[in-house]
Amino acid sequence: MTMVAYPDLSEAFRAAPVVNLAGTAPRDGTPIAARNNEGEMHVVRWRTGTDFEAGDEPYWAIYATDEPFEFLDWIPSPLTIDQILTIYG
Repeated sequence: MTMVAYPDLSEAFRAAPVVNLAGTAPRDGTPIAARNNEGEMHVVRWRTGTDFEAGDEPYWAIYATDEPFEFLDWIPSPLTIDQILTIYG
């Protein structure tokens, strides 16, 4: 099995030609790198799905934990979906 290193998201943000505002993030499950106002960064996705309880609402979730994450800006994920699935199982 090939190991995939978790990327330095700080470097990815510095190298990004454009940093987008949170309101423009894709809500189709596409993984993105997101940063909050404290500078914390995670690979996140818009979480929806059949595993929700009745009445649950979609939300931005940290890919590794499915914990909610509110962010100010984002860039495309430096990881492919295959790399994400290798890292997070």
